[in-house]
Amino acid sequence: MKTLLTASGPSLNSVLRKISETYNIPLSTLKFHISILSDLGLIEKIGRNGTKIVRLSKLGVKILRLMDGESLNPVGNIPRDVDNLQITLSKELDKLLRKIDGFHLSSSLTTLNILIAIFFHRQSSHMDIHKTKIVLSKGHAAPALYTVLKHFGILSEREMKNAFEQESIIQTHPIKGCPTIVSSSGSLGQGLSIANGLAIRLKMEREEDFIYVIMGDGELDEGQVWESMATSSTHGLDNIILFIDRNGKQLTGETESIKKKEPLKDRLNAFGWEVFETPDAKPSSIIREIIKAEKIRGWPKAIIVNTRNLSQNYY
Repeated sequence: MKTLLTASGPSLNSVLRKISETYNIPLSTLKFHISILSDLGLIEKIGRNGTKIVRLSKLGVKILRLMDGESLNPVGNIPRDVDNLQITLSKELDKLLRKIDGFHLSSSLTTLNILIAIFFHRQSSHMDIHKTKIVLSKGHAAPALYTVLKHFGILSEREMKNAFEQESIIQTHPIKGCPTIVSSSGSLGQGLSIANGLAIRLKMEREEDFIYVIMGDGELDEGQVWESMATSSTHGLDNIILFIDRNGKQLTGETESIKKKEPLKDRLNAFGWEVFETPDAKPSSIIREIIKAEKIRGWPKAIIVNTRNLSQNYY
């Protein structure tokens, strides 16, 4: 039986050693009674490439963190003014899209707060916002990204003035060459597959950073999404944070009428994801979930953002 060792998370041996030292129990005894740890849900056995692997379960990871004196909800104070950006940047977004008759305005509006939260959090956490890695799987929400990039000084006034021109890096769907965009996108359902490859590369290069994937809830109809979710959890890609824009609408109507997505959180859990959900779509609420998600090791993380109240019309 092999033990899974992850670059960023604790191994089974390390948690057994911690328990042994804390409670003065011989390490050999703990290993002998490993079945008890399995029965308690602290470890789990998975199959990978024909090999049986033992790893800490989500509960095991949380207990280890508690033993190390770490809070399970390590959320600090979030500046109140972050929520005011929603109003300011919504107006800027509307102004930008007047150039193309409001194309995809509503889809961009429901994505705007997610992007505000990502960049505000990185800036306030002293992470390099210019090195932010975005995979905008719902590529038609690109105008929201441009508005946020302009606010944080990543896109210039001149670049915004030339938006949607033939030679511009600012198009109605994101193209590689625009700052923070790591892959061009447009066809729905493909973003997470791209992110998986990028996340694996980051781990191979030992680069400690996150890839932020933004997906619409209508995209969940695509089979490729669920295949890529299984890939993310199989490889323990804990450097992926997936945001699902849960606006309840897709091109031809209500998401639950076209294909049921609920219970969405349970479905994601079943695919091996650590799942968080916001009570609303305020940037501050999203930041709180990002902070929690960043602490999780060994599993990919998804944040379901409830954006149903942000717009009535979707394109």
